[in-house]
Amino acid sequence: MPGKRKAPPLLEQGKGQERFALEREVYHSPPLSVKRFNGLAGGTAAPPHLTPVHFKGAGVGGPAALPCLYVNNVTSKGKRKGDFGRKRSNENPILSADRKAGESLFLNASSLLSRGVDRCAFVTVTTPENLSYWTIEGWREARERFRSWTCHKSGLSYVFGDCDWCRVIEPQKRGAIHWHLLLDTGQDIRTGCDFEAFNLGDYRTAPPALRGMWSRMRESAKRYKLGRVEIMPVKSDKWEAAARYCGKYICKGVKREQWEKFKEQKERPAHTRRVGFSRGGWRVANPNFAWIENGEEWRNAVGCFARRLGVECYEGLAELLGKKWAFYCHDAIWDVWEQEQAGPDHAAAASLTAAPVSE
Repeated sequence: MPGKRKAPPLLEQGKGQERFALEREVYHSPPLSVKRFNGLAGGTAAPPHLTPVHFKGAGVGGPAALPCLYVNNVTSKGKRKGDFGRKRSNENPILSADRKAGESLFLNASSLLSRGVDRCAFVTVTTPENLSYWTIEGWREARERFRSWTCHKSGLSYVFGDCDWCRVIEPQKRGAIHWHLLLDTGQDIRTGCDFEAFNLGDYRTAPPALRGMWSRMRESAKRYKLGRVEIMPVKSDKWEAAARYCGKYICKGVKREQWEKFKEQKERPAHTRRVGFSRGGWRVANPNFAWIENGEEWRNAVGCFARRLGVECYEGLAELLGKKWAFYCHDAIWDVWEQEQAGPDHAAAASLTAAPVSE
């Protein structure tokens, strides 16, 4: 029957009305820090009245609060490790997110270049107007123009055909947005090119395929209100060096942002992405990963915490504490780990924490 809501999964599985009612109350209650339950931090078992769903943020006692979806009432910073929530500063100019973006860009650029350096091209695209890198209005207008150019048939596909690409956004000296792209054109555009002559303005050695791209790009740039565009084949014979060359744009952008913040008090708008990729399943990496050396202590802490609860895997933690156990139990996990490190049997505790929780 159209518009009829399905029964909740808990009721379909026959787990009873009471737990579903409690689950529904949990998601409409304000978050409650797990630190108030000293049973976990002290190493003993959880209290009998503490059911697993309490760890999902249920308030103990009193009526359920209204769901304030757009209000953040968290007042404590907690014990955060790494640079979670850390702001950029002169002492810490490059955050972990920047390093992850650069590494994922390098791996994806390597995937494109490994298909053949002769068929790849570096493309630089500017805008005739000063679409400011430091205002949200400039980013919105630039995003719409670039999206139109990459999505329409008379844009990027008209110039290069159906191809895979990755791009980085960087500010110019005047403060305007411009794009750096690496594309797999699918054809040889490098053989016969004299790059020294290119630097002197002599382009007679350019192959016909490259000349055709230049001609089509001039036509397409005017249609989509783009400025000066440069299409050049990759100079280096080694694709590893060319891939690292793509990653250096991230470092340049971060340094420029630091300088503008110190000199002009300008900042890049929030929720704007410097790095982007074309659609499709060609990408081999994304920035959603953790560095091995940075996450080792956290994994050991989770393993110690899980042993206190008698759990042997991550799925067991999710079943006992809820899907967001890492968020709500963050402080309790570090408390247990610190107690293990400071306890009298430190050597024995260190040997126990050597093996993290099996996945």
